Amino acid sequence: MRRQKRADQKKQKVYTLTQAQIDKLKADATEEAVNQAMTLMLTIPLEVLITDYWPKTAYKRGQEFTEKVLALYHRWEAGEVSMDELRADLWEYGGIRLEYKEVD
Repeated sequence: MRRQKRADQKKQKVYTLTQAQIDKLKADATEEAVNQAMTLMLTIPLEVLITDYWPKTAYKRGQEFTEKVLALYHRWEAGEVSMDELRADLWEYGGIRLEYKEVD
């Protein structure tokens, strides 16, 4: 019985990583999460636009929309526009207010 219990309790493997390796793992995970979030936040609105608003012109309009969204995203990444400016424009021109609570 003791032998069986010891066999069932396998030791966890221990890995030693340098700080550079840890930083790279974090950066890779962050990049993957951002890419997945961006894809998700682009595909959902596109799906709605294509099925509900652009059923006949979806091919052309969807591509134009995607190019414009990605261009604005790259401008945000480059620091040319801020999230506060984008949110203010949404409110001013579209009456849409996006709010979020910061996590402690």
